[in-house]
Amino acid sequence: MPRGRPTALLITVTPQEQTTLETYLRSHSLPGLLIRRARLLLLIGVQGVSIRQAAAQVGLGRQHAYKWLKRFQAEGVAGLQDRPRPQDLTRAREAQARKRRERALCQT
Repeated sequence: MPRGRPTALLITVTPQEQTTLETYLRSHSLPGLLIRRARLLLLIGVQGVSIRQAAAQVGLGRQHAYKWLKRFQAEGVAGLQDRPRPQDLTRAREAQARKRRERALCQT
């Protein structure tokens, strides 16, 4: 008999999403964290494992598991990707500006 409060979070994985997530599991080039999130979703959405058990199996805390499940619910498989951090955006913009300046210098 399950213990604890039932969760209001209901995760449904469509067959197309399931195929994508299973592809992530077989990939050797994707980041490990993305593969871990895909495994979490497959355990919960397809196999029916509880969130707490699935989080423990993939090595995530319960709060992090909920974070990724809510993001998947809102954005689908695309929501499992890491979002850029502010310092990464700053560095990327600086690199783009540097390239533009170099191109401008080469053209003159």
